[in-house]
Amino acid sequence: MSERDQALSRQKAHAAAGCVLAWLAACAAVAPLAAQRPAPADTAADTMTTPAAADRSQGAAPERTGPSPAGSFVRSLLVPGWGQAAVGAHFRGGVYFATQTGSWYMLLKTTARLAEARDVAAQRVEARRADLFARAATDTTLARRLGDPDTLAAEIAADSSVALARRLIDSREEQREDWIAWTVFWTLVSAADAYVSAHLADFPAELAVEPRRGGGFNLGARVPLRRRR
Repeated sequence: MSERDQALSRQKAHAAAGCVLAWLAACAAVAPLAAQRPAPADTAADTMTTPAAADRSQGAAPERTGPSPAGSFVRSLLVPGWGQAAVGAHFRGGVYFATQTGSWYMLLKTTARLAEARDVAAQRVEARRADLFARAATDTTLARRLGDPDTLAAEIAADSSVALARRLIDSREEQREDWIAWTVFWTLVSAADAYVSAHLADFPAELAVEPRRGGGFNLGARVPLRRRR
């Protein structure tokens, strides 16, 4: 992976992180509105109201039927999309499930390829070392040079096949770091989304995130308002 590709990858990651933070900020701004929403007033007083009914009318808000925000957060940390599905956001839960599953798959695949690259490099190093010692058996000058560990390491590293295998290891390590970052990123985003979704489960606003031409996303919230009579 060239330096230009790495820079583009980091820029895309930073842009995605910025969009997610902006979306979470929008959700956090909408969440207090749900808590401040007034309850509808009764149109007429009931002269035969029982004490139990009066207690209910003056009591707290109805109990939550779905999971708590913390519970939704933990659910999405354990299983991708579980927190969203628990609050009824099945489509978003499916999107997060597919995204996180793909990230985990690529992380495991890259880790396996890294292990293979290390095995190949170890085999080539041993083959190069055996070849050098075989030549040193008939070359006393080379034998004296190979007696120095630094010289031996330099001779092994100078071999083109060994250098190629080590470059492949470096590339696989960079790929693994990228997929670790993306996997952690999407796991935290999914958990945060489930947390906010649980807070807004009873709020009538519709939040929308739409891709924008040229890059970026458009964030929007639609809140139904009652018409005054």
